[in-house]
Amino acid sequence: VVASNRLEEDSELLDLGVALCAGGKVAVTSVIQVPEDLPLSDGAAMAIRRRKQMDELVFVRQAHGNAKITAEILVGRNIQTELTRAVADEKGDFLLVGLDPLTPGAVPSRLLAEPPADLVLASGLPSPLRRILVAVRGGPNAELAIKIGGILAQEKGAELTVLHVFRDTAQPKNDPHGERAAVQRASGSPSFFFQTVLTPETPDKAITTTAANYDLLIVGAPAKPWDFASIQPLFTPERGTIVVKASQSLPLWLQKPSAQSNSGIDRWFAENTFSDEEFDPERLLTLKKRAGATISLGLPTLNEAETIGPIIETMQQALMNEIPLLDQIVCFDGGSDDKTPYVCRDLGVPVYRHRDILPAHGTRHGKGEALWKSLAVLSGDLVVWLDTDLLDPRPSLVHSLLGPLLVRPRLQYVKGYSSRALGEGDDLVAGDRARVTELTARPLLNLFFPELAGFLQPLSGQCAGRRAALTQMPFSTGHGVEAGLLIDLLERFGLPALGQVNLGHLRHRHRPATDLGPVSFAVLQTIVNRLERWKRLSLLSPVNRSELALRSQNQLSLSRRKVEETQRPPMVTLPEFGRPRG
Repeated sequence: VVASNRLEEDSELLDLGVALCAGGKVAVTSVIQVPEDLPLSDGAAMAIRRRKQMDELVFVRQAHGNAKITAEILVGRNIQTELTRAVADEKGDFLLVGLDPLTPGAVPSRLLAEPPADLVLASGLPSPLRRILVAVRGGPNAELAIKIGGILAQEKGAELTVLHVFRDTAQPKNDPHGERAAVQRASGSPSFFFQTVLTPETPDKAITTTAANYDLLIVGAPAKPWDFASIQPLFTPERGTIVVKASQSLPLWLQKPSAQSNSGIDRWFAENTFSDEEFDPERLLTLKKRAGATISLGLPTLNEAETIGPIIETMQQALMNEIPLLDQIVCFDGGSDDKTPYVCRDLGVPVYRHRDILPAHGTRHGKGEALWKSLAVLSGDLVVWLDTDLLDPRPSLVHSLLGPLLVRPRLQYVKGYSSRALGEGDDLVAGDRARVTELTARPLLNLFFPELAGFLQPLSGQCAGRRAALTQMPFSTGHGVEAGLLIDLLERFGLPALGQVNLGHLRHRHRPATDLGPVSFAVLQTIVNRLERWKRLSLLSPVNRSELALRSQNQLSLSRRKVEETQRPPMVTLPEFGRPRG
């Protein structure tokens, strides 16, 4: 785990991490500290800015080595707690911290005393690296220093010298305590120089004098309680310096915070909220190729002849012809009686009607049915779904949803959020999107599934996920599918596996408020269904499957509309299910 808040200056620290991990994984972590008097969610804007810088650094470095490099922004109150969280999440062997000798307070004394992993403090790392001096004083820190010196010597082809300094009263032997054999075991290298020094000076003085002829000095931290001031004389601009401290058992005061708490939700919001400005499609294409991934776009349709054409043409031209980010576009039609299927086919996009997919399992009506059955057809490792009533489609909708999944492997599912705009031209009314979301979905999620309270638009139809995760989920067949997916993914993978991205303004076809009653009713049924399943909450009577609604604004009578959110099982449980690619 590489702790870096000086992103422009710490490429050398990243190189050190790559060398130490020997082809393994390097997790670059940047901590944003939020004052106690502010909510952690206030760190979201800074996280977006810093994440963009960090991703660029990692992207460039990833192209020149075999190590797997990931980047993460953590938001919290203090550095040591967040770095411990990073070490726990990544199961880190080393914690690398870039050190500026002029600002020693940047490393908390408590972190120096009780590091959560083997701690490596580094400053001024040289390139090229030809000569390494490891100065030892005995103890576990000395063994760790020799180990790191041996790794770097082999990785960089550098000369390794191990120095043991004795006060003149110690009268050391030529090979005191069989240290040469111990050094060979610790360093893993048969080739090194072993040197002892007898001096009346303090050990630190003798070490710095000897180190003047080397490119890099590696020392173990003092065994006694120490702070940065006790080792500051070892740091000099003429050469690189590394100070190491072996970790002990994890102290009780460094516990991973609960994601269920308010601070955990605020932290999630700051760390897992992305912006469409962060993701460049050409860079995402490179990441896609590195991962060997394929990507599918699924478009659920029902009488969308006016809008589906521009959506398909936009995505084909930008994300298949110009930048081949998408491998597949498929439309899933719920029984349109307009020209929607013909428009899709004329543009070369296959159209599947719900009834023709998995016919042995019957057909339901609703958007959720389209999404569920699409997983039996779409072949991509990553799946993107978009609403097909969008009036202003743009390629950024797709690559913004894909971005978090490609740059953050731990994420399983990403929701888009936007300010919904209604109207034509520049005269747009923002905020109308909030009707069902704000009056039904978010209050219920806040009440019963508060972990999801940070999602700004839980009912958004713009979303993307890993196919391997989505096929494990049950699906509501109607309008409740979005809320149901969020709850089920939360229960299966946990909140850190979910993210959201700002897509900017979106324009949809406007729906009158009288059409939104069934939508709200379906969302309510879905959440109640999850309450019974996950929270073991038994209701006094079964959920009503029909809704009484005002027949029209001008007629004082009621009509009964059937709104029944049936459930589809996880796709992977079907005997005929298999990946289309084989």
